[in-house]
This record gives sequence, structure tokens and C-alpha cells, in this order.
Amino acid sequence: MGWHTEVNTMFRLGKNDPTKDQLSVGKVFTTTKSNIRIYPVDLAILLLSEDWTVLGYCTVRRSEMKGSAMTLDIEILSLFSGEESKIFTAKMKEALTITKEFPPPP
Repeated sequence: MGWHTEVNTMFRLGKNDPTKDQLSVGKVFTTTKSNIRIYPVDLAILLLSEDWTVLGYCTVRRSEMKGSAMTLDIEILSLFSGEESKIFTAKMKEALTITKEFPPPP
């Protein structure tokens, strides 16, 4: 017997999270993700928009499991310029395509 668990090395913003325009370095927000997920805590990970654009780096400051969901405190560490975002996004999508993780399933 078991349950579905994801190991995430990137954080993708969801519909209820702050938008790109609402993010700033040092900002901390709380969010909930469905399913059980494992994130590295206090390590820099890529911050992605809902459409898989790389926005910068963030870190998970707190992670709590409740039932079949996760509550997370996310701190924004850095935000990329438009050009940096384009380069990081292209390289990330290239690597994820090779590993068959992109495009994501519908």
C-alpha cells in the first residue's frame, strides 16, 4: 500500500499564487499544493510561472503535510530580467524535453 509522492526540484506557481507582477525579492507567501510533494528546504530552486516560464530562484522555508496536500512557505530569492528568463526557460525546456518531462501531460 502506498500513495503518490512527487519529488520537486522546481516550484511552479499555481492559479492562487501571486502573479509575476506581485513577486519581489524577499517576499514570502504561503501556498497549498495537491498531493504529497517533497521539496528541498532552504535550498535555491527554480521559480516557474504557471506556463513554465523561469522567473528566478526561490526557496521553500516551511513544508507541512496535511491529508493529501502540502502547505508551503515560499521565499523569493531572485528574479530574472526578461532576457535571463528567456535563456533559462529555453534551456530548462530543452533538458526537460530530453528527459520526457516536457511538455507536461494534459
